[in-house]
Amino acid sequence: MLTLWCWKNCWFSFIIQNYLVNFAIDYVFDKKQFIKLKHCIMKDSKFSFEKLAVWQESRTLVSDIYQLVRKFTNEEKYALGDQVRRAIVSVPSNIAEGTGRGSLKEQIHFVEIAYGSLMETYCQLQVASDLGFIQETDIATVKPKIFSISNMLIGLRASLRKRLNL
Repeated sequence: MLTLWCWKNCWFSFIIQNYLVNFAIDYVFDKKQFIKLKHCIMKDSKFSFEKLAVWQESRTLVSDIYQLVRKFTNEEKYALGDQVRRAIVSVPSNIAEGTGRGSLKEQIHFVEIAYGSLMETYCQLQVASDLGFIQETDIATVKPKIFSISNMLIGLRASLRKRLNL
C-alpha cells in the first residue's frame, strides 16, 4: 500500500534521488511523511553491484557451497569447512566492495581478488574430495557455476581494463 501512496501522491521523478531527498528534507516537516517519501525514493533503488550478473550468480554459488560443506565431518566443518565458507563468501563480497571504489584500478584489483577467492574455493573442494569429505560428483554439480563465474569475472576485468585503456 505504501508504494501505491508513493506513486499516486509523489509528484517528483525517481531518477533524481539526491534532489528528492533534499526536497523531502527541506519541505516535509511531518516525520511520518518523510519516512514514506524516503521509502518511496529508496524502494526500487539498487546498488550498482546488485545489477551485475556475476554478483548474482556468485550469491547463488555461496548457497550451493554451504550445502556441500554441511556434508563435511564435524571436525572438518570448523577447519577446512570454515576456510571454504570464508573463501566463497569473499567472491560476492569483493565484487561488491570493488564497485564501491572510486578508481578503475581499485575496481580491477577487487575483481582479481574475487577471482582468486573463487579459485581458492575450487581448490579446497578438491582437497575435501581427496580427503573423503565430499564426492567428486558433489564437485561436478558446482563446477559449471564456478567455471561460469570465473568467465564472468574475467570478462568484467577485461571490460574495466578497456575503460582504463590498459
